[in-house]
Amino acid sequence: MDRIIKELLESLLQESSGTKRTGKRILNLAGFLSSGEVPEHIRQQLNSLSRLLVQQDAFDAVLEPISLLARTGLSRPLDAEAITSLSGSLESI
Repeated sequence: MDRIIKELLESLLQESSGTKRTGKRILNLAGFLSSGEVPEHIRQQLNSLSRLLVQQDAFDAVLEPISLLARTGLSRPLDAEAITSLSGSLESI
């Protein structure tokens, strides 16, 4: 049974290029199922997935002000100075 679960989890990890929610569910599932030593290749994939989720969260947080500015810009002209400073902060990351 453990072998089947590990194979299914590995398959999910290899196919998971979807949403952050799927990635978080995979990490939670792996945490609940790891009663013993996790194989190295699965551990590496879990570590990569975890880093990717953190990076996505950070990028979303940085991108949020620009998205908000773009949405409010639909009703009024966008402030070029604000856009320049926000895009500059994105480039620095």
